[in-house]
Amino acid sequence: MGIIPELVQTVANVESQSDPSAFLFEPHVFSRITNRKYDLSHPDLSYLKWDRTKYPKRREDRIIQFNRALTLEPLRAYEAASWGLFQIMGFNYKICGFGSALGMAQYFQTSVVDNVDAFGKMIRHMGLIDTLRNKEWTKFARVYNGPGYALNNYHLKMASEYDRIINSKVA
Repeated sequence: MGIIPELVQTVANVESQSDPSAFLFEPHVFSRITNRKYDLSHPDLSYLKWDRTKYPKRREDRIIQFNRALTLEPLRAYEAASWGLFQIMGFNYKICGFGSALGMAQYFQTSVVDNVDAFGKMIRHMGLIDTLRNKEWTKFARVYNGPGYALNNYHLKMASEYDRIINSKVA
């Protein structure tokens, strides 16, 4: 793709602290892909709009939340979570070349190569290869992370992380 490794590492560091086992269950996505049928009965697992204050702070609590969603609709729970080094949403499993979100999640947790390969497929699909190559952090974050990118400062985090990586190689 003609993307230098430092750019790929930048995104992995910002998205997951380069942890291939990273995941984040997204209740607003679960709500959407289950046609809101759990919004009333399970308001901590399924709600209409993204709300940062409702996310469990600790990984252990996020695992519990995800496991509870698995008891309702396992495949949809996997599709409603972001996975791996690049925090790719499970519903993108076909774009990434997998047969299911579960399969994608399993491979991401065990294979850096599968993470990087899927990331390449995602950014190609999203039309972001040149954007990343050119370090257009605001545009990249807006498309890759969605409309809430600025609230989480993804564009600033990526610019800063890239500078840190590059400067650490010079030092």
